[in-house]
Amino acid sequence: MKKYRHIMYMIVGNNLCFSFLNSITVTTVDFVDNYVFFNNFGPFETQAGLLSKILIQAWFFLISSSVFTTITFFLYCQSTICLRSKLSKKAIAIIYIMLQAFNCGISVKGGYAMDDSQRPFYTAILRKDGIYYGDDVKFNVTALNSGVYLAAILMCVTLSCVYAVMTYCANQCYKELTLRRVHMSAANINFHTQLSKLLLVMSEKEEKVRVISNRNWLTLSSIEYDPYYCLIPEYWKPDPLAIAPDSITLVTHSAVEFVDFIDEHLKTWTGPISMALIVPNPMHVVNVSGMNDIGSDDIVNYAFSYSLAKLELLKAKKSNLITLSLLYQRVSECYNTLRVPLARLKADPELVTDTYNTLRRFSGYPANYLRNIATKGSPTNLIFQTEIENLPSEGFEKALRPLANELLVHGNRRKTLLIVPEFESSLGLEIPRNKLQLREMYNNDDVVEAYTKRSRANNHRIPYLERWMEHSDVDITPFKVIPYQGNRWEPSFIAHRSNLPSHPELLSIVHQDARFQVEEACRDGFDFVIINNLFTVHAGFRKIVDQMIDGAKNDTMRIMLNNYKVFKESLDLLYPINKFKCPEKAVEHMI
Repeated sequence: MKKYRHIMYMIVGNNLCFSFLNSITVTTVDFVDNYVFFNNFGPFETQAGLLSKILIQAWFFLISSSVFTTITFFLYCQSTICLRSKLSKKAIAIIYIMLQAFNCGISVKGGYAMDDSQRPFYTAILRKDGIYYGDDVKFNVTALNSGVYLAAILMCVTLSCVYAVMTYCANQCYKELTLRRVHMSAANINFHTQLSKLLLVMSEKEEKVRVISNRNWLTLSSIEYDPYYCLIPEYWKPDPLAIAPDSITLVTHSAVEFVDFIDEHLKTWTGPISMALIVPNPMHVVNVSGMNDIGSDDIVNYAFSYSLAKLELLKAKKSNLITLSLLYQRVSECYNTLRVPLARLKADPELVTDTYNTLRRFSGYPANYLRNIATKGSPTNLIFQTEIENLPSEGFEKALRPLANELLVHGNRRKTLLIVPEFESSLGLEIPRNKLQLREMYNNDDVVEAYTKRSRANNHRIPYLERWMEHSDVDITPFKVIPYQGNRWEPSFIAHRSNLPSHPELLSIVHQDARFQVEEACRDGFDFVIINNLFTVHAGFRKIVDQMIDGAKNDTMRIMLNNYKVFKESLDLLYPINKFKCPEKAVEHMI
């Protein structure tokens, strides 16, 4: 876009410069002709003749130079637009040099013609008739000067008007393409798509690489994850040199609505973080008002752009410890090139809001897809798997790192899940950061086990909680080995990812879908060990989450029931020995 405007500036400026210099040249020649040659000012006659010749040659040169320069600009624009017959910059430069050489030849020839014919040659050109002396000559020269000035003024006004209109249209087009604030019909979308292709081609060469950031665009590339989803891997990539190999990676997932929690984790988490984020399809989304938000091969839609814009507002973006991958639902294909205008990423924060239909998008929230992507993106083998809203206690990773490495890496106990108790605090209260604060708030009923107020389910409960709460040892140690708590159980845990089963992706139902991995881990012979003194806290409770989960639950229940039967059959085939070690309950009573 900027190059397009610069070319326009050069063309218009070239013509304005020509018209101005041309008028000065013609006027000067007439002055010399009238007051030097025809009044015969003796000593100055020779010098005036030379000056006149130089001015006439300059006049010839300016005329043809202006025309040839404009032709060269036209060739450049035309060759840039027509990709199949594109001329290189070198070829255009050669054409320009040849044209200017031809221009010099014409100028010299014109000068000689003037010299051979003495003065009548340019006199006939510059004047309407062949008058030689007296007031009539001065009158005609004055009339000629007035005509030249009027023509120059009219040319300037005309070019200024054309330039103003072209600039206005170009700027309006730019705003329309990058900040489209009005609903556009299908015909308008097609027109602006084609126009955007023209402007994009004129502004820069397209380079199809994974991520390119320049002054105007961010270019991303997505790959096929499976038939239903597309993945943009490592949108944020950590610095490997900043990550200790024995550290624990916090593995989590989120929708755009809750991604702000990642900044809260950075306040206390000392290790790396791997997160997967579900984002809108970059080409087609139906927004809250029921209108289509459509993108193209050259510019993504607003829902996708503003999801990335929200990430730009996070402090976590500057961290060199975070791996962030993006997942979007596949509609037709996975797009190799996604172009995002940087102007949208820097939009007013008030515009970067969650304007999508959250309830509808949560009904298709692929939680287990995201968990698997985040686990694979972990830069270390030790992972802490939890929900993004559950904030770990102070110094969690640094304190647990020695024990986790001792048990899960060096102690040959890789088939072990280190269980972390989860709690929920009342809204408006400062969340507890250590066990002393937790015990005080727990005794005052300001803290309860996670999610027990909204449901009687035991999906996050652990046994021996009262004893764990009263345990006075301040060291980070194994508290107790516990049995599997049933197939409704989905605790937060630390594990070595090498032997950890993946989440079954066909069982992504938003609510209580992490339990299927824990159930398979039990069938695979994993032990469950509660860790002392470390915990997580869910800050408050938001009713909107329940509404979204209820909608998701209703949409996916029938599909989930069928997939769960297939999942149970596969467990029986893979792990027949431990079938009775892990208690089973009817799936109908789990949700």
